[in-house]
Amino acid sequence: MIQFAKTKTIVSSMDPLIRIVISVMTEGKRNRIRSEMAPVLEELRELQSEISGIDLPRNEAGEVDDDKVDAKTLAELIRLNDRVQLITNTVINVKHLQASFVRLEGAEVEGMAIDSPEMLLEHAPEALTQEVLGLIKADAEMPSIERKNFE
Repeated sequence: MIQFAKTKTIVSSMDPLIRIVISVMTEGKRNRIRSEMAPVLEELRELQSEISGIDLPRNEAGEVDDDKVDAKTLAELIRLNDRVQLITNTVINVKHLQASFVRLEGAEVEGMAIDSPEMLLEHAPEALTQEVLGLIKADAEMPSIERKNFE
């Protein structure tokens, strides 16, 4: 009989005494996340399309010439990029944490376990939160063999 693990434990690159426990990504969970985030991902694609549609002055090397970007265009780019960051940080990252974060072992906040996405976001160091998100997002990606079969 084959046994499937429901969680995986990874030693933190930040501190070897901290272990990050995440639930294993399944196809069902991956599909649920995609479905729940579909409207948000559509908004992100629209924002990215707006950003790429802005005509920026370029130098001879084809790079954006920052000195020639007018204030109105710069303000629009900043507004669009701020919106992308807000959606990423408050919706997409939170959804990934809610779907897969289980707990940190070897780390506490004033004697309390870090065993929820809220505790992680509110109390863990930014670098550790980003490490957890990176692990979850990497786990959420479709394995290359599945991706190849899907295409």
